Amino acid sequence: MKNEDAVADQRVTVTVHGTDPLSRDGVVRHLRDQPGVELLDGPRPGEQSPPGGVSVAVLLAGRFDELAGAELRRLVRGGQRRVVVITDELPENDLMAVLEYGVRAVLWRHQATRRRLLRAVHRTAREEGVLPPDRIRTLLPRGERTRRECPRPDCGRRGAP
Repeated sequence: MKNEDAVADQRVTVTVHGTDPLSRDGVVRHLRDQPGVELLDGPRPGEQSPPGGVSVAVLLAGRFDELAGAELRRLVRGGQRRVVVITDELPENDLMAVLEYGVRAVLWRHQATRRRLLRAVHRTAREEGVLPPDRIRTLLPRGERTRRECPRPDCGRRGAP
């Protein structure tokens, strides 16, 4: 059976960000010593993705408030780092904002097991997506509505007429 979580020939450098030390330590414990993951204490100045690998940041946010938004903007600035968000709650409008920043993976904190976290990190490294099933159910009708309102393929793109 093919291991879908493996990132072929790619080492993923991971940093964990959040203000709650207990949650942060839990995520670090989940990721420590995992194959293909190099866990850093924090971002290094001028950090670039490592040769042959990518850099993923895990952002812990109980709620997506102004502080979490500012941290997310700091993490995605420059496009060097891909982001996984772990949160307690994320209303639909906040989810849309997070996705617009380029976040590919969102996990509910109460569902963030070691396996799910590792899968989210590796899928984010491959620029794939991971969303909670309940959020997928809310996004699908929204996408369908957008497609009906604007049937042209370029309609949803920024700068499109």
